[in-house]
Formats: sequence, C-alpha cells, structure tokens
Amino acid sequence: MRFFIDEAGDFAIPTSARDHKVAVGMGMAVSDTTWPELASCFLSFKADLADSEIERGEPKWYRLNPTHRAQFCELVGHTDGISLTPVTLDLSHLALVPPKELVEPIYARMDWNAARMVYKTARSQIELLAKQVRNLSVPQVMRIYSWANCLREALYHSILFLSVGPHRDSWNSVSIEIDPVQPKVGSREQRVFSFMVLAWLVAWSHDRPFATIEGVHTSEHPFVRNYVTEEGVSFGKLVRPNVSWPKSSESDGLQIADLAAAVVYSAASERHDNNGALSYYARLMKGSFYGPVRGPGLFSPVDNVPSEVPDKYRVLTDVMRP
Repeated sequence: MRFFIDEAGDFAIPTSARDHKVAVGMGMAVSDTTWPELASCFLSFKADLADSEIERGEPKWYRLNPTHRAQFCELVGHTDGISLTPVTLDLSHLALVPPKELVEPIYARMDWNAARMVYKTARSQIELLAKQVRNLSVPQVMRIYSWANCLREALYHSILFLSVGPHRDSWNSVSIEIDPVQPKVGSREQRVFSFMVLAWLVAWSHDRPFATIEGVHTSEHPFVRNYVTEEGVSFGKLVRPNVSWPKSSESDGLQIADLAAAVVYSAASERHDNNGALSYYARLMKGSFYGPVRGPGLFSPVDNVPSEVPDKYRVLTDVMRP
C-alpha cells in the first residue's frame, strides 16, 4: 500500500480571527494494484500540459487551465483503489487562542505517551523529542501535527476500504512518502515527525482504536499478519521503517497529492464557485470515503471549537451530497 502526504498553505496563524485563512494536509492511499494505472495516466496527463502549467518540472494547480483542472479531478476522483483523506485546519479561530494554550494539547499527548513507556531508553527518547518540539515555531508544530493527522486518517480509511478484492495483497508492504518542507536530509522537522508520529498515533488509537472488519481482517490477511499483534496495530512496524522524504519532483505520487491538496485548499479558502473551486472539489472528493459528514476533514488542535467554524465550511459538505 502506498501513502503520499502533502500540504497547501503556510500554517501561519493570522493576526485577526476576522481574516479567513486555512491550511490543508492531504493524505492519499493508493493500492499496489491501482498504482501502475494511476501513474501511467498521470504521466499522460502531464505530457499534455503546456510549459506555462509546469513549475520546476511539476504541474501546479494555480497554473492549470480549466480543462486540465477538470481532467485531473476526474482522474483521481474516479479511479478505483484510491483513498483521499484531506485534513483542513481553520487557522482563523486559532488567532483567538494564546500560543501556549494552542500547542499545549499537542505537548500533552507526547507527555502522556512518554509516561506509558516501560523502558527507560524509549521514555528518555520521547522526552528529548518533546523538548525539541517545544522549540519549534507554532507553524512548524501545526504542520507536523497536520501531517500526523493526515497519516492517521489515510491509514484508518485504507484499512477499512482498501483491504478486500484486488487491493488485499497491497498490505504485504507499505511505503509512506512525505513532501519535505525542509529538504535537508535529517532536518529537525523530519526527525521530530518520524519519531513523534508514533507517539501521537499510539495516543490517538487509545481514544479511537483502528477498526478492522470481522470476516475480512482474519489472521491470514496480510495487514493482520504483518502489522497486528495481540496488543493491536503495531505502529512501529507499520509506520517507522516505511517513511521516506523524496523530492516531489522525483515522485509522481507526491505531485498528485500536491494537486489534490491545492484543490481542497482553494475550495476551503474561497467557499464559493465563482472560479469553479467547489465544482473541482466535488469531483475530486469522489475519490474519498469521507462522505459529506466529514466534508474537507476539519480538525483543530484545541477543544471547544466555536460553532461558527464548521458552519463556514458547510458548503463544502453540501456539494459532496449525492
């Protein structure tokens, strides 16, 4: 099973809650059966683009003409074996939250996990990385936290919906590609994410365990055989050894995820169809198992989100209804 994580937006919190601003993370899961067809179609799609639609060797959403935008959304939205799981962070409401209160729930997850570690070495590693996270800027923390949320949703939905039929054997191996903001190998963001995503996934799964399907995820299913223990899903096996940070110019999967993130970002930013943003979004999200209830995958690092926040994005749920 192949996973690709990318983003749209800078994750910087505006100075005023009146300034509408969002950031989007995009998780895309593609079964091994689907990947050859998707990769071939995407190469054909890129070959038809004009030079003006390419930036440093990659297609960019804001450069695509309307015809090519529609073609891309149809390709991704109607190819079997793809699961799109965007996570949309409304940055505007976070302008009302003091920075310390904003990141403290994230830190608390790390502290919770460190306290649960049986072995002193592992506990010390998490405590050290927790200190490093506290040295990151708020936008960096929001970005890493969004990546982790993307991966959680991508795993959760692909386990449920891409585990049968021709997609079953895709769980014999897993690859997770993330578009690096800091391209230097071993950057602080990469080190923190690679380790802390395990802590967050374990903490989240304590509250919301990963679901499996009786009669599907039997002991002989490759996902169960490779990644499930008596204690549950082993994120150490599923995630840690399988994360890589390739250049997006060298990864068609990351380029697809980048375009998909831009589609959701445009719709969540504009929230009208004057430029076709909602129509493109509705076509693209045919490739998501979210349904209209989840819409663009709104999430927040804080509790007690004001009711007007989800109300702002109701139009994005409405256009997903049959």
